[in-house]
Amino acid sequence: MPLKLLLVLIETKDRIRRDEGLTSEERIEIARIYISLGISESRFYLSVGSSTDGTLLGVSIAPVMRVLELSRLSGSLAESSILNALRLKARLYDPYQSYELCTPSAKMIGHRLVINAMTPSPSSEKSFNSWYAEEHVPLLSAVPFWISSNRYILAETSSPEHDAPTYLALHEWADEKAFKTPEFKKATDTPWRTEVIGQVVKKERWVVEFRESWLHSDYA
Repeated sequence: MPLKLLLVLIETKDRIRRDEGLTSEERIEIARIYISLGISESRFYLSVGSSTDGTLLGVSIAPVMRVLELSRLSGSLAESSILNALRLKARLYDPYQSYELCTPSAKMIGHRLVINAMTPSPSSEKSFNSWYAEEHVPLLSAVPFWISSNRYILAETSSPEHDAPTYLALHEWADEKAFKTPEFKKATDTPWRTEVIGQVVKKERWVVEFRESWLHSDYA
């Protein structure tokens, strides 16, 4: 089991770049930096929707199997001349809860990942976590095209000044058709959800599309 999850937000203000994704040179450079820190694989997702802002190009997600110095990773990413057109924000998370129907494979190009990061108010935190475990994920798991839901809690961030939300949820879907089903509407519109979301003090949300798995040895 991974010690932690690494999430790297890849931002750009270039609208054309947001449609094209990373260049091969940028992919090789990120892989080189990951290899130097013992990260052997990751996945890249391209942004297709956001309720936070319009600067996200995509995200890189990697299981971390050993102790990772986030400051060293952040420094290497920031100092790379090849990546200077991008702004990369790294976050480390501890596993919290996992629910899985199947593991997405490299053949599932185009599946969607909904990323929700939230900080509940101190007084509502217990109810927030109970809602996720007892109602929200069970309802999501009944929606057609659901693959998995995994929750994490923030351990460290490379941009502490941005005050990243405490909890992270990654919901994987085989097809965006899921979001138009009655089951999805039921899962995202309940009195308990309205109550707990109303007490969230910080929230980020992105919808990204799976593009490729990276085995970093391929870029070595």
